[in-house]
This record gives sequence, structure tokens and C-alpha cells, in this order.
Amino acid sequence: MARLIFRDSQGREGTVELSPTETVYVGRGLECAIRTDDGMVSRRHAQFRMENGRYVVEDLGSSNGTHLNNTRIQKQAIGHADVIQCGSLVIRFVDEGGINVVPQQMPVGGAALHERLRLFHRDVRDGLVGARCRRPRGGERARDGCHRKHMFHRHGVLAGHGPAAPGAREK
Repeated sequence: MARLIFRDSQGREGTVELSPTETVYVGRGLECAIRTDDGMVSRRHAQFRMENGRYVVEDLGSSNGTHLNNTRIQKQAIGHADVIQCGSLVIRFVDEGGINVVPQQMPVGGAALHERLRLFHRDVRDGLVGARCRRPRGGERARDGCHRKHMFHRHGVLAGHGPAAPGAREK
């Protein structure tokens, strides 16, 4: 069964089950199954529907665009765990049946590490996994240690590195 899990900037969350015969609208309008008060989202911003046996997301001419995995799109087939963003509204497509799994090749070499880090930070930033990591400014101290110089030590395993050696100094 395919579904959309969403969260807006006010922390409101919800789930919408997708049907192969129905269209799900996203926007500020009362007729939208996924609604938000975000002014960056149009009244009818985007739609999800089944097309040729696969679910697609389509932007409906919004001013600020619809983004699929951080890339602005007009109309695109979606696969399991894809993240769609409309303004501050974040939507994750979940297909537990696996019929819409879109195979994605990972780049090789140094680009593979960069891509893994980008995808990890996308998931952290999307609000479904956790709060966005941010670097402290001025005299602030990081509360969670999650800023650039600690990124490889704190999230090293996810980034493809082992944990820092005991007593290792940071640069």
C-alpha cells in the first residue's frame, strides 16, 4: 500500500493513503487532502496520481515550485522514500508493496561519499527524521555537537567513515 507522510513547519503531521484511481492534491485550498497554511504554497500546488502503473507527482503551476529530492520538477515518477517539498511542507512517499521502487545508482569514488552525505543531510533536514543540523554562530556553543567540524565524528558511520580514533585531534 502506498502512502504519503507529511509534516509542515508548525509540526503538524499526517498520512494520506494513495489509491490508484484517485488524485491527491497538495495546497492551501479546502479541497486538498494535504493542507498547509504556508504562504509559499499555492491553493492547488501539486498533485499525486497513478499514471501508467506508477505514482507521479506533478506541479500545478505553482510560483515557488515542487521539489523532488531537492530538485525542482514539473512532473516526475516517484519511488519509495522519495521526499517531495512544497514550501515548508515536506512529504515522504512510502510504498511498502515495493511496486514503485525506482532503482537509483550511487556514484562511484569520492562522489559516492559526497552523495551519501547529501542524502543523509536531506533526511535530517526534512523534519521527518530530526531537526536540521546548524552551525553555531558567534559565541554560541553547539548544543548537540552537530556542526561541520564534528560532522564526521558524530555521523561518521553513516558517512562511510569509522569512528574517530581515541585521542585524535580535529583540524
